[in-house]
Parts: sequence; structure tokens; C-alpha cells
Amino acid sequence: MFILRLPSAIILTSLILAGIYINGIVGKVIFTFIGMLFAFFAVLEFLDIISKVGRRSYILFTSLFSAVAVLLLVVMRHRVSDILVFEVKIMIVFAVIAWIQVLFAKKREDVLDKVLNSVSAFTLITLPLSFMVIIYLIDDGSRDAAGRKLFLYFLAVTKSGDIGAYLIGVTSSKLMPGGNHKIVPSISPKKSWEGTIGGLIFSIIIAIYLAKILPSPYKVETSLAVTMGIILFVGGFLGDLAESSLKRIAAVKDSGMVIPGIGGILDLLDSLIINAPIFYIFLIPLMK
Repeated sequence: MFILRLPSAIILTSLILAGIYINGIVGKVIFTFIGMLFAFFAVLEFLDIISKVGRRSYILFTSLFSAVAVLLLVVMRHRVSDILVFEVKIMIVFAVIAWIQVLFAKKREDVLDKVLNSVSAFTLITLPLSFMVIIYLIDDGSRDAAGRKLFLYFLAVTKSGDIGAYLIGVTSSKLMPGGNHKIVPSISPKKSWEGTIGGLIFSIIIAIYLAKILPSPYKVETSLAVTMGIILFVGGFLGDLAESSLKRIAAVKDSGMVIPGIGGILDLLDSLIINAPIFYIFLIPLMK
């Protein structure tokens, strides 16, 4: 399985790093394009999953609106405070469109069901993931665009936990007599205590090691980096479990088939959904 994931992981990592390290508008365009694709497919996959248990929605419209929301967040504002205000405006527009659908529909009960499910996708998926855009755009346009380094830190610490948990979990399952010890087999049969502890250690190590790349005023002491590693691992773990629970309800293995060897975009982003707003909240006291 790891061999099948490797090519996709290399390509995705290369694109994301290009969006971070290529200076100026080119890097931002790459990041925006990836962000729009991720927002579109994450919402599409979420709504497709819940459709399997009879929850209908406006799948295409909601997915496209989410992608456009990412584009507008990047294009229309530069300061983080403005972005947050603009994000509220986007949510208001979406809510107004939803209410209009209900008011003028012939079959209001059916339309209401679709609207509620569409709004839930936007709230549960697009809104928290949009904080990734907000983090990326911190100090955008300045000589030292702090947001790009902060985004890299957030991504690396979260995903190192995923990778560590996977590697240690698979290894311990093969080496331990009778297999390793499962945490929540009713939700995610492969998750183990051994893998979870390994993933936590990976996140803490990366959080400490990469703390040196954080620009002023976002530099943190080792103790705070350890705390951040723990928080981001737990948040990522809970996000992963939440998506696993959703897939189990709908009786699907993967959220989609967009990424060879990995599955869907939602499978890739599940650990980031909770962590993006958490990391931003962590940054607020550090901002000048």
C-alpha cells in the first residue's frame, strides 16, 4: 500500500512546496489552484458519502461555490483581518442563496433537505479548511511572507503524525505476536495504540525541529513547540476518526478515487479539518 501511495505523495508534496517556496504571484497561483481543487473535491466527496444514506444535496453547486470561495479569499483580500470579514460575507451569500431556494421551491420539504445538507458541507468542510488559506496569506506581500512558513509548519506537524502513525502501526502489527492493540476497531479497525503513540512522537519531533523556521513574531520555545505538536496530533487524529466514522456509516472504504493509492481528497484532508482553525487560534496571541 505504501508503494502505491508514494508516487501520489511525491507529486502532491512537490505541488504544495511549489506553492510555498516559489515567491510572488506564481507561488500564490499554484497554491490557489490546489486549494480550489481540494475544496471542490472535499465537499463533493462529503456530499456523495452522505447521499449513500439518503441525504440529498446540491452537490455540484455547493462544490463549485466552495472552490470559488477559496479563489475569492485569495484574490479579494490581503490582510488577515479583512479575510475573516470577507469569509463571513461569503457565508452570508451562501445562506441567502439557500433561503431563496427554499422560499421559491415548489417542493419545499425536498428542497429544505437539500439545502440543509449543502449548508452542512460548507460549514463542516469549507469553513474550517478556509483557515488554511488564511494562514497562508498572513503577511502576504511582505518581504518575508510569514504565512507560507506557518502553513508549512502546520502541514508538516500534522501530516508527520499521520505518517508516523501509519508506519509504526503497520510495523507493530507485523512484528508483535497476535498483532498490535486496536484503539477504536468499531470505527477504524487499523488504528492502534502503538501507531498512535508513534504518530504523536513524530509530530512532537517535527514540531520542535521546524520551530526554527518560524519567523518573528511567531517563534516559539521548545516547550510551546511540544504543546503544539501534541495539540496538532490530537486534532488530526480526531479529524481522521470523524471521517472514518462517516465512511463507516455510509459503508464506503474511501471518500473517492481522485488520488491513486490514497483515495479521495477528503481522505487526504481529514486530519487538517480540525487543525486549521485550531492552529490559527494558536497564532492569534503571537500576532503584532
